[in-house]
Amino acid sequence: MSDSTSDPTSDPTTAPDLPPASPDERILYTEGQLALIRRLERDLDARMAAVKPARLAHSLSVATTAESLAVTYGVDPFLARVSGILRQKVHRRLKAEHRAREKLLEAVVQVARKPE
Repeated sequence: MSDSTSDPTSDPTTAPDLPPASPDERILYTEGQLALIRRLERDLDARMAAVKPARLAHSLSVATTAESLAVTYGVDPFLARVSGILRQKVHRRLKAEHRAREKLLEAVVQVARKPE
């Protein structure tokens, strides 16, 4: 029978495809916060790794840079890091909303141009 403590996948703060939590992370975050960070990073990785690996690397870099700046300036590093991770999702959603507004505007302009 295997011991669950030796299985890295049983630890919610680690993932097979992501590096384990660093000593700094273990100081900065609770286990629950680390688990959420890892879950968000895994989700981002699953959505972007195969299609846009450079964008994935950029997104993760934005998250860790935000975390470092938060520590430097004395604000919540957890919120900064999670915001950095979620930034890509928000960016994609805003682009989709912008495209939808452009299409709607084009339709309105076409209707307005039609002669009566």
